[in-house]
Order: sequence, then structure tokens, then C-alpha cells
Amino acid sequence: FQLQAELGISLHHCETSSYPSAPRYSNHADALRDLLKSGERPDGLFTMSDVAAAQSIRVLREFNLRVPEDVFVVGSDNSELADFCEVPIASIDMNLDKIAEQVVVLTLERLKNPGSPAQQKFSEARFIRRKSAEFS
Repeated sequence: FQLQAELGISLHHCETSSYPSAPRYSNHADALRDLLKSGERPDGLFTMSDVAAAQSIRVLREFNLRVPEDVFVVGSDNSELADFCEVPIASIDMNLDKIAEQVVVLTLERLKNPGSPAQQKFSEARFIRRKSAEFS
């Protein structure tokens, strides 16, 4: 939120849980469609996955909005899909392989020593810059 304040931007959460999610992730597309129909136009979108980001780009095009010229889009999970879209999707790589490895190690340690203290581990996320979030 510090960066938000420094840049003078506001955040708007677009609730998707009240929308049906069949087919997969269609709730994100439907929520964005409703937001755009209401007359609101975001400067950018941060989605929960690269699939949701790809769907968002398609919906933005339905409203004649260009990515990244009109709206920038960032996905999350840095999937292989992100690089193969017509507009390659910038993404947050959360290092899921490393997280999974840490979960397995911690679980095995806990099974061996049930009374051992809880541990907290962290994994660095990286921003993967691609065309969908290029802005000048």
C-alpha cells in the first residue's frame, strides 16, 4: 500500500465469488464485464492466475480496450501459458516448486518429531515483466 500511496493510485477489489465459475475462471471474466459495463475502467488488473489474466485480456478487447496501452494486466503463477498469449502476460512467479519442497520437508520433520515447534519459511516471489504490463 506504500507504493499505492506514492504513485497516487487507488485500488478497487472486484469480487468474483458471487459469479459462477463454470467454465473454469469464467467468474473473473463475468465480473470484469460487469465492472466495465458499469462505466468503470481500471488502469490495471492483478489477477489470481495467468488463466484469469488471459480471460481478462479477452474481455478488455470486447470493450475495445488495448493491453497494455489502455489497461495493464498482471497474472500470478508464471505459467507456461503466460508467454504464449497474443499479448504475453506479466506475472508474479511465486516459486511454487520451492514452496512445495518446503512443505514436504516440514511435514516429514513434523511426522518424525510431532512435538517439535512450528516453523515459518518464506519464499521469494519475482515479477516477470512481459508486454501486458509495459507502461511508459
